[in-house]
Amino acid sequence: MGRFWLILIPILLLTMAAGGFVTYTQFGHAGASEDHAEEEKKVEEEEEAYGLFMEIPDLIVNPTGTDGRRYLMTSLGIESGDQAVLDEIKLKEVVIRDAVINTLAARSVTELAAIDNRNALKDQLKGKINGLLSAGEIKHLYFTQYVLQ
Repeated sequence: MGRFWLILIPILLLTMAAGGFVTYTQFGHAGASEDHAEEEKKVEEEEEAYGLFMEIPDLIVNPTGTDGRRYLMTSLGIESGDQAVLDEIKLKEVVIRDAVINTLAARSVTELAAIDNRNALKDQLKGKINGLLSAGEIKHLYFTQYVLQ
């Protein structure tokens, strides 16, 4: 009886391993390739989701309450889906720079240094800029440089 089990157990293990291999190759890869195809599609959609970009460089601001001893040097990346919006920004760059500088200068060093406030600050600047535009709106605003001294 002991020999029977010594022969049967390896046969059962080999059969189960072969069945698992066949199942994995038939069904495991199909699901993985579908998941991979879905991930590639999402990446392509995200890449296509980007619009057109321009930058407003070298904005230097003295935060409120610093008596000119501290400064923020920043540059803004602006994204829009419409070239007409970017063209209007170029035409109104002086006014937009002034609005951005005034908005940032009204903040304290503590407010400007808080990383948690950056998204709210971006939203506020985006709203100010969009309020100056008539051709459309900017989609996203990015800090491409942000140095607080």
